[in-house]
Amino acid sequence: MISRSLLVWIFFALAAATNTYDDLIVAVGDQIEILTNGSHSNPLTLKSYNASVLVALAYDPSSQRLYFSDKRNRRGHVFSVSFDGIKAEGSVHDVIERSSNESVEALTYDNLEKALLWTDGSKQSIRRIVVDRADLHVYENNTIELVHLLEGDKPRGLVSDPCTRMMFWTNWNIDRPTIERSHLNGSNREIIVQKGLFMPHGLGLDVNQQMIYWANNLRHGTFQIERSKVDGSERQLLYEGKGHEMRGQFIFGLTVGERHIYWTDWDQKALWSLPKEGSVDGPVPLRRYRHKPMAVIVFQGHPVVCPITPSMDIHNSAATAVTNDSSIDQIIGIHDTPTTGINSSTVLTDTLQEIQGNTGPGGSDAALCNGYCLNEGHCFFVNDEISCSCTENFSGDRCEIVDAIESTSHKSCDRLLFADDAEYSEVFIALISTSVLCVILIIAVIILSFRVWRLSSSRSRFKRRIIRQAKHRRPAERVINIEDCCNMNICETPCTEPPSGATFPGQWSDKVNLLNCQF
Repeated sequence: MISRSLLVWIFFALAAATNTYDDLIVAVGDQIEILTNGSHSNPLTLKSYNASVLVALAYDPSSQRLYFSDKRNRRGHVFSVSFDGIKAEGSVHDVIERSSNESVEALTYDNLEKALLWTDGSKQSIRRIVVDRADLHVYENNTIELVHLLEGDKPRGLVSDPCTRMMFWTNWNIDRPTIERSHLNGSNREIIVQKGLFMPHGLGLDVNQQMIYWANNLRHGTFQIERSKVDGSERQLLYEGKGHEMRGQFIFGLTVGERHIYWTDWDQKALWSLPKEGSVDGPVPLRRYRHKPMAVIVFQGHPVVCPITPSMDIHNSAATAVTNDSSIDQIIGIHDTPTTGINSSTVLTDTLQEIQGNTGPGGSDAALCNGYCLNEGHCFFVNDEISCSCTENFSGDRCEIVDAIESTSHKSCDRLLFADDAEYSEVFIALISTSVLCVILIIAVIILSFRVWRLSSSRSRFKRRIIRQAKHRRPAERVINIEDCCNMNICETPCTEPPSGATFPGQWSDKVNLLNCQF
């Protein structure tokens, strides 16, 4: 009996453990949400701070500080606040002051060197700064260290491995999408995944298993969740979502927990989870939002304890593909050698200014939402929400719907009606005048018709009476009786007067004298 009860208890314990989710921190809209066990959500109150569009997140368990980026803040773009896992303490601190149009799209924290690293979509680079004190406040161009200048690439997802001293990032340039890695100082840069990618965004790292997970956005809402070893080997497809099955998804952020993978979806404005080994049932939505969710990270209350395994030896990497841009690292002197913040910034000042000049004043917005709109749609922000302006013959939230192609004659008519060129101005005025005249004539006809109806209804009404004459009757035909028969001598036997006292069959009245023809 005891053994049976023990088995039942173990079964329910395993079932409960299977459904246990990690504690998550999610950036959505102008708020940071704490999601406990995938069900209980609480917004994180940020004192004396007016947030706009929060994008990236990173957490330092040693100092218990939460770092985040704000896309629309005019003063700074990287901030921090004290957070113990339950609530925020104190006010928000401005860590890095904005200089122009920086776009921080992913953050990661290296606890060993106390360094904060991030990807900048506008300046096409990966940079870092050492955060050696809580009240650190720096300007963008002073002590920021440039780790990688990724000219021509579009970096987004970023994770760091405190055990192997490596960092990984995604490049979602559609012409040349890649997943790459290098040492935290920028040396030994190499491509680890390239084949079969279209738009890789979110990136997660399982330090204990030495596996990386990523989301690959495809066309028309289709997406893939994949994983591989940190060197790109043993690649595995965990889940492929079809647009017609789940209304499609556009994944932005991704993270890896103890048993599950989590990612944020812009199309359905939801947070999803999937077991790390995959599932035939597919992903499960944990939370839905009013705004598009951005970054998601797993809350870890303690620093990562590095396991000692042979897989941690980064010199035994199976990846051999080196990027063509490695020559850039050699030229600027950061390939295979540690970089220093001031020197690298000084050497690359001209190059950064050139990239910054090419992005334009709206480069920050464009860097974040580029690739979201399909079919050459234009991406922009409306009330801190990402929206798409579609080109001709396309519609939908992401311009994914192909409209019916209009005929040439219809387009020509629209051009005549709405063209601003001087060539069509006279035709346009004539059409407008004709339309106004037609409207006036229609109104006049309606008024006259109403007047005629009123006049006709006011006249006396006469009933039409039809008098029919009686038909002419024919004169009554004469009926020939027995007397006429005798007078006209048409009887075959002469008519004789019956003798008096003669007896005939039947009764004869004394008052009636009848003539009878004998036949």
